[in-house]
Amino acid sequence: MKSAIIIVAVLCVIGVVAFFALRGRLASNQNTGGFRDWAKNPDYRRSTEEYFAALEALTVPEDISPSEIQAMVDRLFVKEDNDFNVDKLRLVGSKATPQLIAVLNDARTYTTRFPEGGHSLDPGSPFERICDLLEHICPPEAAKPLTKYAAHEDDHFRKHAAITLGNIGTAECINPMIVLLDDDDDYVRSYAMMGIERGIDANRGGEQFLGAMFPAIEALLDRRDGSVSDDAPKLLLSIDRERAIPLMLSDRFFSHTDRHLHYIFEAFNEW
Repeated sequence: MKSAIIIVAVLCVIGVVAFFALRGRLASNQNTGGFRDWAKNPDYRRSTEEYFAALEALTVPEDISPSEIQAMVDRLFVKEDNDFNVDKLRLVGSKATPQLIAVLNDARTYTTRFPEGGHSLDPGSPFERICDLLEHICPPEAAKPLTKYAAHEDDHFRKHAAITLGNIGTAECINPMIVLLDDDDDYVRSYAMMGIERGIDANRGGEQFLGAMFPAIEALLDRRDGSVSDDAPKLLLSIDRERAIPLMLSDRFFSHTDRHLHYIFEAFNEW
């Protein structure tokens, strides 16, 4: 019985992945689009195999020109991406850095949201795509143009600015990240912490930056809302273990009256 449940769960996961991957390509076909189609429709499974084969076979010319890269960057403003434009840009890598940084200053980037519809995993804006591409490059030069997005009225933009600035982790990121870690929106603060964690994992985040982030994250340990989870204590341990341990064992936090105490225990258990 247990093995049957595991098999069904695995098949469900595969089906969901295949559905998301093919949602754009198969949207016009009313006879396909779900797990049942994937499991029972050979054409759907074949399309899935072809999709991933095409994705794996993607290449970009080594001598790709700046104008060709710019054309790809311009297409980030088109919601539909049926020919792997974003994936190709990811393969271009650091060669696309100047164009990606420049487009952060484009007024369209600051104002464009894609129309509602589709799946929640679809990108919500060109800005989200740009931040996703910059995650694999993390150029320090992107910090300055990203700063203005930390004060954007739309939390969608603040979230992606937070995760990207935290990942870059230079001194220029300090002020906007302090603002983002104190944002009114729970998700913005969580994205900021995830960004810092990614930067640490990639050996980015200078001593000055991480030192400035420590007190901003410390303030989240007893913030009376739903933003704490286990990210804050774990991140403090990652930034400065020797400083974090006595802080979290202090009467301020290590008390049976603190409803976030179990997160501190979880963080210690993992360390």
